[in-house]
Amino acid sequence: MFDAVFQDLGILFCFLMIGYLLREIIKPIQKLFIPASVLGGLIALIAGPQVLGLIQMPESFASMASPMIVLVMTAMFMGNTISKNSLHNYAAAIDICVVLYFAQVAVGVLTGVIFSGIWKGMPEHWGILGVFAFYGGHGTAASVGAIFEEYGIEGTMGLGIVFATAGLMLAMIVGVVIINYGARKGWASSKGGMDFGNLGGVIPKEKQNPIGLENVSGSGINSLALQLGLLFVSIWFGGKIFGILGGISPFFNKFPSFLHGMVGAAILWFGMRKCHLDGYVDKKSISTISSVALDICVTSAVATLNLKIVSTYWLPIVAYTAIIIVLNILICFVLGRHWIKKDWFETMLIIFGQALGSSTTGLALGRCVDPETKTSAYDSFGVSAGIMGPVASLMVAVLPMLAMQSDMLVIGIGTAVVVVGFVIGEFTLRKK
Repeated sequence: MFDAVFQDLGILFCFLMIGYLLREIIKPIQKLFIPASVLGGLIALIAGPQVLGLIQMPESFASMASPMIVLVMTAMFMGNTISKNSLHNYAAAIDICVVLYFAQVAVGVLTGVIFSGIWKGMPEHWGILGVFAFYGGHGTAASVGAIFEEYGIEGTMGLGIVFATAGLMLAMIVGVVIINYGARKGWASSKGGMDFGNLGGVIPKEKQNPIGLENVSGSGINSLALQLGLLFVSIWFGGKIFGILGGISPFFNKFPSFLHGMVGAAILWFGMRKCHLDGYVDKKSISTISSVALDICVTSAVATLNLKIVSTYWLPIVAYTAIIIVLNILICFVLGRHWIKKDWFETMLIIFGQALGSSTTGLALGRCVDPETKTSAYDSFGVSAGIMGPVASLMVAVLPMLAMQSDMLVIGIGTAVVVVGFVIGEFTLRKK
């Protein structure tokens, strides 16, 4: 069985390499920051039985996303630590991120409920997919899709991937328009010109960064193997915890499997810090492993996309995306302008890119106006993302479960958090 999976991974990585080659050749694709995993998955989808029928899609492609997502989500909770000083200094950016996230939750679910009354046949509770696809990207979109499909709600993973891809492209297109508008208005603190950084090719040697550190002796264990081992131990440990809790109450058996890894990683990391063993964790290597798993997840998910749903419901997909974009612009460039005390425009550009595409997209937009990283925007984003990352990861497990109970409950929770965040921003953080 493992031989078959190994061969199928070989096919998947061939498509991933084709996607990367296309990205290297077609320069406009680079400026949209479309990853090779999406391009490779699209090539596989077109060559597969749904379009040209040139290849037989390996059966394992449809099931690759779920285990890879477990690895990605576990990595998010391993090695994350935020200081109290950072929370105080960048409270406004954190508040904006919270308001933005839960506004996408409330407005997205409400829009989904309304549109489902107009366009019959849409997957149940599909409105919740927006926040995970736009704010979270392909990984969390696939995660939530997998949860819904575990409960028999078909088509959600494909829809989430479509939203994530659209958000990724539109984040750059809309972001560049906002950059030009903001430059004319004099909003930018830094006066650097447009700079997208290295979009393709080999990074110059002086700018190359390590993808991990060798923090233990190779005579004992390979450092990357150690980090991978910590992640798998977290998954196993979390699974045992939920197994015990499930024996006490069947309620705990309803949680998705990737939550096991998240809980296991949080407990293991806490224990390692208390025992002064945190030096064994290399966050760079953990992130590298997570990125590889995410590439596998996205390529396989795009390759097995259900084109029937996309072609049938393209109009509500476009309308929904437009609503979320307008919402993001209002929160980032109206509220953000009043709440962020320093380098607000650069900070909001990065958060806007994150909330519509990915952290890479956000940092690329920030680099356009601050290529030499002279502003505090990157630190501000780093702290806010460090806070929202675990929160958003937890929401991946919690919100779909709540949505399957009641869409209105999720709308109420999202609205309540937005109201609290708005009050804090207006009466505590607002610039005097």
